[in-house]
Amino acid sequence: MHTYGRIDVVVNNAAYANLSAIEDTDPTDFRAQIDISLFGMVNVSQAVLPTLRTQGAGRIINVSSVGGRIGTAGLAAYQAAKWAVNGFAQLLAQEVGPLGIMVTAIEPGGVQTECAGSSMAVSRSAFPISPPSAPSQISLNGSAELSAATQPSPPRPSYA
Repeated sequence: MHTYGRIDVVVNNAAYANLSAIEDTDPTDFRAQIDISLFGMVNVSQAVLPTLRTQGAGRIINVSSVGGRIGTAGLAAYQAAKWAVNGFAQLLAQEVGPLGIMVTAIEPGGVQTECAGSSMAVSRSAFPISPPSAPSQISLNGSAELSAATQPSPPRPSYA
């Protein structure tokens, strides 16, 4: 605001995940994952909305996850938060759309980052689960076999 006098885009992208069965997840950790993913987004959105409202324009981009649509065993806290993020983004869009403020939810799939690497706590669970970055064979377009541990960028569609 001090440099440019306005806010055009805000990106909400705070989150972390720990891998644990629901019965093994400490309630404090469960709550913390939701606090960061959901309430971090709520707090930032509330902080910028008065400025965006005054401007009559702007965009809030909320980074969610495909895990906000499809559940994966061992990621209950993280994915519960992402389901909430998707709902929050949809409702926020309904509230502020008429004011000229656009809201976007981005739901990327698995991406090899430190979120699913050394920063992820993995508990000894009551059932066999693996971190999302664990090597597994996936098929892209029915042809190439790739390991998730050496995940390249997805193939680009051809527009012939």
